[in-house]
Amino acid sequence: MPYANKEDARACWRRREAKPERKKYVRDWKKRITSWRKYALKSMYGLTLEQYNQMLIDQGGGCAICGKSPKPDKVLFVDHNHSTGKIRGLLCAGCNNGLGFLGDTSDGLRRAIQYLELYDQADKGL
Repeated sequence: MPYANKEDARACWRRREAKPERKKYVRDWKKRITSWRKYALKSMYGLTLEQYNQMLIDQGGGCAICGKSPKPDKVLFVDHNHSTGKIRGLLCAGCNNGLGFLGDTSDGLRRAIQYLELYDQADKGL
């Protein structure tokens, strides 16, 4: 750590955060991110930010599979059929990756469920 102690590091951070130009940079950065998000949703999925937000509300504010709400600085992934492009829902990173690793197919998911059930029964001594 480049500081003598944690208090020196905290003091440096507080000085940095107190600078008005830093606050302006962060505010402008948030605008750029929102602008980029609008562009990406529209160009990749044909969704407006308003449609995305409505989907999130319709899903109860969380992932369509596990129901977890995203952290304030995170967004949910737009899950879609890669063949047709049809949007299925909004997923957290874990659920989105899980589906992807299972091949985005119900067969892959069924095999995973069968596998888990087999070992659940073995663990219970059945």
